[in-house]
Amino acid sequence: MAGELFEGTWKLALEKSRIAADLQIEEIIMTITRIGPNSFRTVQDITFKSGEKRHQEFDRTLDGKEHSVAATASDDHQRSIIARRIDANTREITNKLDGKVTEKVVSVVAPDGHSMKNVEHESSGNEWVSIYVRP
Repeated sequence: MAGELFEGTWKLALEKSRIAADLQIEEIIMTITRIGPNSFRTVQDITFKSGEKRHQEFDRTLDGKEHSVAATASDDHQRSIIARRIDANTREITNKLDGKVTEKVVSVVAPDGHSMKNVEHESSGNEWVSIYVRP
């Protein structure tokens, strides 16, 4: 079944990645789990160099359609996401804020399934590359 290469636990290979230095990330552990026929939950546990920890969860449906993202109580912006499968090894995620694209992320799992490369293109022109490996 398509998508199986993405499922499982991934660890950020910080030394191989090019991410914004001001984020001060120490470690990211990411787990991707199938929650429906074309839907996946991504859980990220992030540790910052300061010792602060952050837990994030995202549910995505890989159908190429725009879906609203639940806002927090303090967020009055309209957020949405479009996720699609390009092929068995590649996914594309487009994030929007108030109807405008803020970033596009292309994720590719290596054919052997042992690494994943995420290339994030921000609307500001920045491009970040995150390499994840199986722990």
